[in-house]
Amino acid sequence: YDLLLGTSSYYGDRDVYPRYQILESLYDNYGAAPVYQPESVILLIAWSDSPQLDIDLRGDRSESSATTIYFLELPFR
Repeated sequence: YDLLLGTSSYYGDRDVYPRYQILESLYDNYGAAPVYQPESVILLIAWSDSPQLDIDLRGDRSESSATTIYFLELPFR
């Protein structure tokens, strides 16, 4: 996970920990075989700090942060 997430301290980082949880969910609880094993599909997962929707509160100043996750399934032969 260190290479994929860019850090080895996922538990203390509020931005990285949700990403770690998603990656961890793809494996069973005992770390054996991946749970997600389609034979003809490659699953790509990517994150972006840009929001999919630009949403504001009308008339109010606000600070926001956004994370978008992408799941892309590509056919594999």
